[in-house]
Amino acid sequence: MHQNNQNILQVAAKYVIISQIAAARLTNISNHYGGAPMLKPGLYEQVINKELSDKIDDSAQLVDRRNIDKAEAPQVLAGYLSEVIEKGLSRLSGDDIEGQLGLANKIVSTVTELTGDDEFDGLSVDQRAEQLLAINEAEKLPQAQLLIANLLIEYIGYGAFQRAVLQTAPEYVFCVIQINTDEVQRVSESPYLRAFDRLDEVHHQMEKETLTAAMNDIGYSLILQESYPLPNGKALVRLDFNRKR
Repeated sequence: MHQNNQNILQVAAKYVIISQIAAARLTNISNHYGGAPMLKPGLYEQVINKELSDKIDDSAQLVDRRNIDKAEAPQVLAGYLSEVIEKGLSRLSGDDIEGQLGLANKIVSTVTELTGDDEFDGLSVDQRAEQLLAINEAEKLPQAQLLIANLLIEYIGYGAFQRAVLQTAPEYVFCVIQINTDEVQRVSESPYLRAFDRLDEVHHQMEKETLTAAMNDIGYSLILQESYPLPNGKALVRLDFNRKR
């Protein structure tokens, strides 16, 4: 039985090597006779731009294409343009933001002109190039004896959380924050990684020492600290506070 398994593995290995050699030879033949590089097989659902159109025209592969549906065109073209615009803005990035701001507002002006709708003119980016992160409504929070904030402070920041605590005036505050030692990628690899892209705009890196100091500044002492390790250099940290007397 062991000998049979070895024979099977040897045959499989030879097949892989032969397949790789054949693929390399096909590529060399294509290049030798002036053929275009092979397009990678797969499902694309991609807008055909000029560069891709030239590759398709020169390719001998079977290509499945269709016209962009009129009803789907706004979403399809907007998705494609977002990639083009992001690349363009990245090329203009430097010590200041003026070039990127100018490109963004030219795009808005073009949309306004072509649609004839002045409503779009109000969507030009203000010259101060600022982002609105939050509108403070802490004064609407009711007072409570216990405040629980699990995985919340990361998205409102220390200052906003301090205001919320002062408004609710609790006796106890229980918090859970996520600590990330991986500063490059705070979300672990998964098929749903891209779903978190926009959260980076409001996410704040948490430090237990900084949160403890912020709570101490508004009259709360740390009474409990526990850490729960997670994969990929991450951890959940529980911090409980009691109002100073």
